[in-house]
Amino acid sequence: MLDKSVSFAVINSESGSHFEQAKLALISGKHVLIEKPMTISLEQADELGVIAKKKGLLIGGILQYRFLRAFREAKKALNSNFIGELISINCYVLL
Repeated sequence: MLDKSVSFAVINSESGSHFEQAKLALISGKHVLIEKPMTISLEQADELGVIAKKKGLLIGGILQYRFLRAFREAKKALNSNFIGELISINCYVLL
């Protein structure tokens, strides 16, 4: 986490480890995106928010859809060229 060339960390490990990993990343000066659930308690989430604010860093959560049937079917369609070549993906971050 101390690698100065890294400015952004994505945490998508087991839910119970999100807090410690995100806290380490924030303390190391990295912006953080955490797969839901962000933490296992509101107190942990609040603590991450305080650290991020003090350091002027961004922290956010993401809901992973890769296991939903609609997304699995879309992936199959893309892989089979049924719907053509993927040209772009739009991603929105709400702050």
